[in-house]
Amino acid sequence: MSYRTLSLDPKASHLLVMDQDADFMESLRGFAAEHDLQSATFHGIGAFSKATIAFFDREAKVYNPIAVDQQVEVLHVAGNLTWHEGDVRVHAHATLGRPDGSTLGGHLVDATVWPTLELQCQTYTTRVERVQNEAVGLPLIPQT
Repeated sequence: MSYRTLSLDPKASHLLVMDQDADFMESLRGFAAEHDLQSATFHGIGAFSKATIAFFDREAKVYNPIAVDQQVEVLHVAGNLTWHEGDVRVHAHATLGRPDGSTLGGHLVDATVWPTLELQCQTYTTRVERVQNEAVGLPLIPQT
């Protein structure tokens, strides 16, 4: 394990409310670009009309997608905004509730908000860069 201290942005805490039919990932990337974010963490609740989650196959080094083609409650979504090769990288995981009370969870690939999604977003002035880890097959935050 390693750690680093992240410096809080003086305008650090944001409430993001995503509109109906918003693209979750594009909305976060747009927010990051508009505010020139160096890094951030977020968590929230709401609902999606559809989504794709995934589970990482460590042998094949690929995410296996799981289509969620129904209205679901976002019981929890959490993640971070970092940088990789000059672009903002959204890394999020979600727990989704189905109408029958069962749940799905995994790495969030994409989602369409409906009717709303509320995120608490904490921003930092410390830029966090991911580096491709060839042994794992993913861009990871390097150990310091």
